[in-house]
Amino acid sequence: MHHHKSIGFIFLPISIIPENLTSLFVELISHGSKGVVVGVIYRPNTAPRADVDVFSTTLLEVMDQINHEKKTGIIMGDMNIDLLKFGTHDGTNAYIENICSRGFLPLIIKPTRISHTTATLIDHIFTNNIISKSVSGIIINDVADHFGTFVILSSGKVQNQTKYTRSFSEANICTFKTHLDNTDFSTVLESACPNEAYNNFINLYTHPFELSFPVRTVRTSRR
Repeated sequence: MHHHKSIGFIFLPISIIPENLTSLFVELISHGSKGVVVGVIYRPNTAPRADVDVFSTTLLEVMDQINHEKKTGIIMGDMNIDLLKFGTHDGTNAYIENICSRGFLPLIIKPTRISHTTATLIDHIFTNNIISKSVSGIIINDVADHFGTFVILSSGKVQNQTKYTRSFSEANICTFKTHLDNTDFSTVLESACPNEAYNNFINLYTHPFELSFPVRTVRTSRR
C-alpha cells in the first residue's frame, strides 16, 4: 500500500474497481502499535454494476493485502448482500465462507434494514481483530431507511489485574470431607422451620468450606 501522510491517519489508495463499488480506505496511526486499516464500501445493487463475484473477488484481495501487512482491518458498509440468507442462498454462503477463511468475522448479525414486509442484514462490519474485546451494535433510528452500525475496538493493551481463586485440589477436597464428617448437623435435622434449617445448614457448611478452600490472590501478567 502506498501511503500519503496526513494528520492522524493515512489515506490508502487501494486498487478498487470504481465502476463496481464506491470506497474510502484510511489507516489509523497510533504510536507503539501497528496501524488499523478502516474501509467504508458501498456496493451498488443495480445492473450493470451489481456483479457480486467481481465485488467479492476485490474485497478478498483487499483482505489478503491487510493480512499480508499484518495489520488490523475493519471493513464496513452497505454491501447489499443479505447475510440472513446464508443458509438458503449459495452465493451469500460462499461470500461469508470466503471472508471467514481470510480470518475476518462479521460483527453485525441482526437486520439493519427493516420495512413492513422485509428484514435484511445488508450493512456489514468485518474485522480480523478477533482476539481483542470489542463492542459492536446497531443504532435504531429513522434518519434513513438503514439503521446505523458501529464497532468499538479495544487498544489490545492488557493491564496487570488481581484475581481471586480457590484451589480444589485432591488434598483440599479430603480436608473438606474430614471437616464435614466432624460437623454436627443435628440443628438442621431438628429444626421445624425450613428457612431456619436452611440457614443452619449454610452456616455449618460455609465454615469448613472456607477452611478447606481458602481464597488466594493471583496477579495476572500482561501475557
